[in-house]
Amino acid sequence: MCTECNHEYLLISACVQCLEKPMMYGDRFYLFVCSVCNNGPEYLKRMPLKWVDLAQLLMFNLAMLNKKKYYDIEQEIIPYLNQEWDNLQVEH
Repeated sequence: MCTECNHEYLLISACVQCLEKPMMYGDRFYLFVCSVCNNGPEYLKRMPLKWVDLAQLLMFNLAMLNKKKYYDIEQEIIPYLNQEWDNLQVEH
């Protein structure tokens, strides 16, 4: 959803022109301004994540990707976190 006009846009990797990194399933931790409100290209910025948000986002994505209910922290969760770490960072 555009934070300026509140128009709902689907933030899908293939649709958002300014996306530099792939989005995770359920990842709504972005500030988005559409090209109309920005008077130019779309603007997308990652918002800071709290640890609880990060854990929920990782677990949701693991469930979406693997269709499992339970995961081993050392063999599945931590490696997945390490793999996605750069995509979860706030740009400075």
